[in-house]
Amino acid sequence: MKIGVSGKGGVGKTTISATLARIFAARHYDVLAIDSDPNPNLALALGFPPDVANAMKPMPRRAFAKDAEQTFTVDEILSSYGVRGPQNISLVLGAKIEKAASG
Repeated sequence: MKIGVSGKGGVGKTTISATLARIFAARHYDVLAIDSDPNPNLALALGFPPDVANAMKPMPRRAFAKDAEQTFTVDEILSSYGVRGPQNISLVLGAKIEKAASG
């Protein structure tokens, strides 16, 4: 099963995503959450310690694109970029702002 949560900013996407992940994990499903928000907060909403959340690196931008120079399997992404947290939920960042640019 795959569930995507999207919408405009400030409508509770992170809260809903974390709640769904916890419900499915509590029902013994394997859960992989991908936070693709450039300002990721799903790790904190899932109960990861702040130091773990801040240390996470996003997966390569085009990791699964067919025309990418290098593609990765899901297992490779999880072992290199994923973390396992509370309730055995795996989390991967799809994006992360490293530094602000002038605009």
